[in-house]
Amino acid sequence: MLYTIFIYESASGVLFWEHNFDPASTQQLELFSSFFSAIKNFVQEMVLHGQKQESLNNISMGTHIIILASVKDLGVDLVFIADKEDEKKIKKVTPEILEVLHQFKQQIFVQPFEGNIDQYQVLDAPIVTILSKQKDLIAKKQSLTDDHESIIKDLFSKKGKLDPAEVHSLQSERDQLRQSASATNNLLMKHRILDQILKIEQRLTDHEDFLSTSMQYRALTSEIEDLHYKLNYWLKETKASLIRAIDQISLTQKSLKDADYKDAFRTLFDFAANLKRVADPAIAARYTKMAQTLIDKQQISPDDLSQTIQEILSLDDDAFSLAETAIAN
Repeated sequence: MLYTIFIYESASGVLFWEHNFDPASTQQLELFSSFFSAIKNFVQEMVLHGQKQESLNNISMGTHIIILASVKDLGVDLVFIADKEDEKKIKKVTPEILEVLHQFKQQIFVQPFEGNIDQYQVLDAPIVTILSKQKDLIAKKQSLTDDHESIIKDLFSKKGKLDPAEVHSLQSERDQLRQSASATNNLLMKHRILDQILKIEQRLTDHEDFLSTSMQYRALTSEIEDLHYKLNYWLKETKASLIRAIDQISLTQKSLKDADYKDAFRTLFDFAANLKRVADPAIAARYTKMAQTLIDKQQISPDDLSQTIQEILSLDDDAFSLAETAIAN
């Protein structure tokens, strides 16, 4: 099976086009983002520092293979990641794909890549059509994630050794980052720090620590996704409860203070209590205060109560947008 096909700019190693055929779900691919990042990093190094040749250059990864073709006149490198058993099929379709690339030479390859990947989407249909003609080449079988441990070990074993001084510097930086990760309760900040640690462990080619950190990273990713869903739910329910409470008194002579905000209070309080896991405590405290205003309505001026209700109803529907200040800091 062909899992992924990449096109890199040879001079810079910038990835500007890719198509993924891995049968893993989108969520699974996101959970294993550090694994796929490590593969891309390795391939980028191949493009930048590998021996350039017109013929296909193969790198073994256990039962899988990386096949690289340097297209010198276009200044790009075409890379396939597939099962070893499909190497002949890859070699068979490569000339057709190269022909497609040359067909678009004047349209997209004359000028150097300037960051706009949209212009390369014209390659999608013709390349996928070529690959689809090869029986079982892009059939959904197993995922690369099934063999992620052996692939990482194999990739890291192929990397060159670093200078001892650089190793010491990277290890010191990693130790400091680990301390920072342990010291913070903010899940988004911890997630960002773990990502930095993973990048260092890639450079150190420390496959054992990389796999261990990747496991923590995946677990944290799942926890964050679950919390994101719950926060959005509580926020949505708070707004819906407020609207229901106001609607119930809209046709009466009652004031805002007479409405029943208990349901809105409960969900907004849960929202605030859990938002502090991804936001600055001061931000979470702001929403706790809003919730308290709803339950202490008799002690609040009508104008302040109305302002609080309007502020809640105008909040962004995505809870994580309310935590952006914490991410930035």
